[in-house]
Amino acid sequence: MAVWGKIIGGVIGSIGGPIGIGLGAALGHQFDKAADQVGKNQQVGVAYMFILVASMAKMAKADGQISEAEIERIDQLFGQLGFKGETKNAAIQIFRKEKDSDTDIGAYFEQFSQITKADLNQAQILYTILLEIAKADGHLHEAEIQILHLAESKLRLPVGYTDREIGSQHSSLKHAAEVLGVSESASESEIKKAFRDKCKKMHPDVLKSQGLPDELVQYAGAQIQSFTEAKDAMLTKRK
Repeated sequence: MAVWGKIIGGVIGSIGGPIGIGLGAALGHQFDKAADQVGKNQQVGVAYMFILVASMAKMAKADGQISEAEIERIDQLFGQLGFKGETKNAAIQIFRKEKDSDTDIGAYFEQFSQITKADLNQAQILYTILLEIAKADGHLHEAEIQILHLAESKLRLPVGYTDREIGSQHSSLKHAAEVLGVSESASESEIKKAFRDKCKKMHPDVLKSQGLPDELVQYAGAQIQSFTEAKDAMLTKRK
């Protein structure tokens, strides 16, 4: 992965704040600290990967222990994300460090939102992975739900997003409208246009231009299914 390796020292210095501190604690001592010139996209890429893995760790340890089911799901996600070699080693180190750290994950979410300019698509990708970890053992612990609510707030997702994701209203018209970013009374043409626009934003070239790491681009593409379901739900309601 391009954002790890020698550039990590430069990225830590460029990002600063809670994310930079966390990166320095977990990885800084292992990497060349040469003053590399780090672009905005590389900052976003490193921030995304760090927040992703740190959040996985916080979520898995939220109820005080990490279950076998959670370990298995995290390993599966690492595989789906294409973590291997140096990248996987770095991810494991971040995970081990962050699961026991006293860092407020809310501060990470907040800084990530600033770096990504509160991009809804990137927030939803991160949130979806968090939700998968929370559901891994078949039970949503109150502490896990609190993290999801915190992510909703700090990542600037629509109010009530978590309640609809984990509750019986998941397929509601309101939730579908929020997924597509339209009003509940949107016309058929508005719904279809929003769907096309959302799908375009998930194109691999677009995601890479925004700084999304290569490992997440393929995973992010799965979000198109949620856009399709939302579009179908809204169009069905109109009939």
